[in-house]
Amino acid sequence: MKKQHYLYLLFYCFVIIFPVLSNDNKSLINDLNDLYNAFHINHVINDQHESIERFVVDMDDDELDGYFSEFVIDCKKLFDLSFNNDTLTAHIIKYLNSTIYFYQLAKKKDFFSSSNLTDELAKYNLIENTYLDYLYSRYSTDHFLNITQEEYWLKKDRKNFIDSLNYRFYDSLKFQFEGTAKLNQFLLDYSYISSNDYNAYDSIRVADYKQSLDVLKNIIQDTDNFQEKTIYQIELADQYVKYGYDLNIENARLKAIDMYRDIISSGQYSIYLFDTWVRWRVLMQKENNGSSTWSFIPNDEYNRVRKIIAKTTLDYIHVNYLDQMAINQFLLIASHDIIRRFGNYPYGNQSIVEYLNIFSIDINEISK
Repeated sequence: MKKQHYLYLLFYCFVIIFPVLSNDNKSLINDLNDLYNAFHINHVINDQHESIERFVVDMDDDELDGYFSEFVIDCKKLFDLSFNNDTLTAHIIKYLNSTIYFYQLAKKKDFFSSSNLTDELAKYNLIENTYLDYLYSRYSTDHFLNITQEEYWLKKDRKNFIDSLNYRFYDSLKFQFEGTAKLNQFLLDYSYISSNDYNAYDSIRVADYKQSLDVLKNIIQDTDNFQEKTIYQIELADQYVKYGYDLNIENARLKAIDMYRDIISSGQYSIYLFDTWVRWRVLMQKENNGSSTWSFIPNDEYNRVRKIIAKTTLDYIHVNYLDQMAINQFLLIASHDIIRRFGNYPYGNQSIVEYLNIFSIDINEISK
């Protein structure tokens, strides 16, 4: 079942029971609720469609019956989600009923070679596209945000949140120095650093990437502000992912996974929660499940953790409902696509594309 809409829109809402809201943010929270629920449905059904395309071709009737029966059960559970918008509710009920009906037909292998397949697919796609068209038009990005892309990236710049001169010291240690002249120039340029920092550097003498990570660890321990601290934590985990192999750091990527997960499970809000989650997810897939189109892709687990950062972010927006950056992050969390088996990358599932983009790693390095 080929999807007609592969748009990465910025949306957000969340499925929990909320406290009493003021008139100022009640409408916003209701819309966010509806959007999160709708995207949750989309994520579940998209994941089913991807699995169907990969696995059903060699199944017999008994296997198909069991396979699609499980999908039907999962779809029926989605009816339990509640919506504030009656029109959206009607579209979703029709979409879910249509999906279940199609799965019932697909329990027999001869359906896929019958003349009815084209007609049934056309009916299904029409219902699906009508629902998605309404979803995208009613809950467009402009409905939630009044911020340009340029303003977004300026406000998200990590430099806005870094107060530590120590971090600049660490950042300089990331580069190898060749010769005494460059080393002396470094000392002159960074003569303002504290004596403790200088002593740490002086003991290294020649900039050492692995030891620079130890400096970064100390900065993390000394930083109390959670927003700033997450920048350093993500930086450390990223370096473990990119260079842990070359630096002979044992289980570097597994340690990075734990670092990302610590941020996610903290229950504290940061503007970088979404960035942390996508890193955790893609690394979990690569290290634990694989990059093939045949690999196990536990999107249900990834979505469960998605829900954790969504709740943290929504708790924040209850109080800070005018925070455009927070709302934008909620939209990203809710709408970000599942890990798909098929896409522009033809040699495996699409997690490898996200992995390379996030960590800026050359494709020739992906086996490491």
